[in-house]
Amino acid sequence: MKPAKNGKMTPLAAGKAVITIKASGNEEYKAKTIKVKAEVFPKKPAQVKKVKAVPSKAKRTAKVTWKKTSASGYQIQYAYSKKVSKGKMIKAPKGKSVSKTIKKLKSRKYMYVRVRAYTAKAGLTSYGKWSKTARSRKKIR
Repeated sequence: MKPAKNGKMTPLAAGKAVITIKASGNEEYKAKTIKVKAEVFPKKPAQVKKVKAVPSKAKRTAKVTWKKTSASGYQIQYAYSKKVSKGKMIKAPKGKSVSKTIKKLKSRKYMYVRVRAYTAKAGLTSYGKWSKTARSRKKIR
């Protein structure tokens, strides 16, 4: 962090910092030292667009695709009902990936899926907004 003349701190990069504040004492006040922890999270990535879920020819599998954004990786959440928030979550850790094959699905069901990007720097993770929920056009085999 870079200190300013007015007492404000300007972050230089994402990460964690400990700021030590020292106040000298005088006749009326005691000297005091305080440590403050600060976390600067990376910038949130853009919302993922064009999410599709297509059942594969192999039984109980489906391929999820999306449009690439600048991110460290992606989180994929899927379920068999429109309430995707109660579904299972998996990660596609490479930011360059634009697809993921999901295995061990229930057959004869439609699959609902949504994707969000995340950025990870200095041990801190920042998540983007969830994409619109996409439903597979066909039932899983």
